[in-house]
Amino acid sequence: MNEVIVQTLYFMASYVGLFLIIFFVLNWLTKGFILSFLKVKASQGKKILSMVHSATDVYFSVGSMDDLVYNFKRRDKKKSVVTNVKDKFFSMCGVFVLSHSEDGKTIYTKEGKAFEGNDGRTVDNYLNRIIKSPQLEDNFRKFLLILNIILVLGVGAALYFLFVIYDKIKVLQAAGVIQ
Repeated sequence: MNEVIVQTLYFMASYVGLFLIIFFVLNWLTKGFILSFLKVKASQGKKILSMVHSATDVYFSVGSMDDLVYNFKRRDKKKSVVTNVKDKFFSMCGVFVLSHSEDGKTIYTKEGKAFEGNDGRTVDNYLNRIIKSPQLEDNFRKFLLILNIILVLGVGAALYFLFVIYDKIKVLQAAGVIQ
């Protein structure tokens, strides 16, 4: 009985190993399409498949939309940005795909027509400047904040004095001085 279980485990392990070898060989032959496709499919629409056209070949990557700007990672693990991507997506194998150049300046349609003029690096620099710039304080907001603080303190002080006066009146009524 023990040998049957051992033989079954060997059988299962050999098939799992064979499946993994075939999967990774096919992923290598398709230049990362299978693994990227599975990541996009598992995200249920949160991520988008990138078909990146480099100087020598085409490879696949996973990216996401962030306020009309498409972010993705290149092969060298650097983040890149593609702008003006509205209505440039197409569907392939049940997922949305954006076909673009590696620098993000050219977007390709499904038929191969190129749209140029996107400068993703400049837009990314502008967005980073906006995000990291110091926020200017508005004097009117400061005035309203100070006014609210004074108002809350004034209402609190008025309530305190009303309760003190009410307590004094109760004491005087109990002593019979006031009716």
